Amino acid sequence: MFGGKQPLAMLRDAHVIGGVIRQAMVDASPEEIPGLERAAQLIGEQQSVADSEVRDRWVHQVLSQAGVPSDAKHPEAVKAVREAAPGLGLVHASQIVKDALSRQ
Repeated sequence: MFGGKQPLAMLRDAHVIGGVIRQAMVDASPEEIPGLERAAQLIGEQQSVADSEVRDRWVHQVLSQAGVPSDAKHPEAVKAVREAAPGLGLVHASQIVKDALSRQ
């Protein structure tokens, strides 16, 4: 019944982007370096954010864009999340919505 659907996969490539920024600093002009340093700092901060927090942010963003209030009924929130990620199974969608709403 629930087979075939996949859990939500998160791709986190902040370490790759951070490496690109650090490499850019090698060739940067003195005027560019402060901005690149700030970018590297921001990327580093995001790299340390837990997967659960990234997933929660995504769920809240999806609900907001779908016009679903954070205090909406669970099925309405799950529907919005599954519409945003069509391959996401019902069980997984229900769990990430439950988790995100419980940690807001």
